[in-house]
Amino acid sequence: MKRTNPTFFLLSGLALLHPGCVIGIPQGNQFPDAIRANDGSIILREDLEEIANDEDLTEEDKRQAIIDLGIEDPDLIEAILEL
Repeated sequence: MKRTNPTFFLLSGLALLHPGCVIGIPQGNQFPDAIRANDGSIILREDLEEIANDEDLTEEDKRQAIIDLGIEDPDLIEAILEL
């Protein structure tokens, strides 16, 4: 029976901890094509649904809230309001 070199296990363990390792901790921008708010945060569908479904807001208030997030495309705004 061939004995496994302990260096192999050491290097394997270090690879798991390396920040750039595929199976390690992900680094960088995981969603490069995400729609972002004016402050740079990612706009989630849940956030948009909350605005679109808020019965206390008028249609114009909803449009303005979406624009305030940083979305300015009129077609996209209309699609969001239909969520």
